[in-house]
Amino acid sequence: MNLTDEQKLETTLQIEQAEQWIRKQFISEIDIDELPLDWSYAWVLALSRLANQYSALVRTRIQTAPTSEVLRLLEALKGGEL
Repeated sequence: MNLTDEQKLETTLQIEQAEQWIRKQFISEIDIDELPLDWSYAWVLALSRLANQYSALVRTRIQTAPTSEVLRLLEALKGGEL
């Protein structure tokens, strides 16, 4: 199954929207250069830990998602879009 240009654009836009939301909600609030080094490192590790936790939740959702959605996601991953 190949993604159409429209589906590729939709996937790209969804990623960009998610990144913008995360920046607006969290990253814009933090000035990494103003934090002590240990806090900067802790902040990055916390983001990584949260990403891993949410990744596990999404994997669970993928297991119960309709086949067509899973195939679309796999195609996007294979194409290097995600």
